[in-house]
Amino acid sequence: MHDFLHEPYRAALFPHLTPLQEVARTAGAVGAVLSGAGPTVLTLVHPDLVENVTTAMDRAARDVNTPGRVVRVDPVSQGYQVIN
Repeated sequence: MHDFLHEPYRAALFPHLTPLQEVARTAGAVGAVLSGAGPTVLTLVHPDLVENVTTAMDRAARDVNTPGRVVRVDPVSQGYQVIN
């Protein structure tokens, strides 16, 4: 999860991006990318490392004076359904 198409250009607009990505990967995230148009940083993390990554990203955000919060979103095994 290293986006070479749009992240290098958007990193200037989101100065928190690179520090948060580096911290997340160092703490054990499989990858970290700018989510959509930003400013969200999306990471993929093994369940055993969620606390490590969450703590590291929260601390790094404070260090670079970036407001926000870490939100854990678990994947679901079943996709979209139509219920009548």
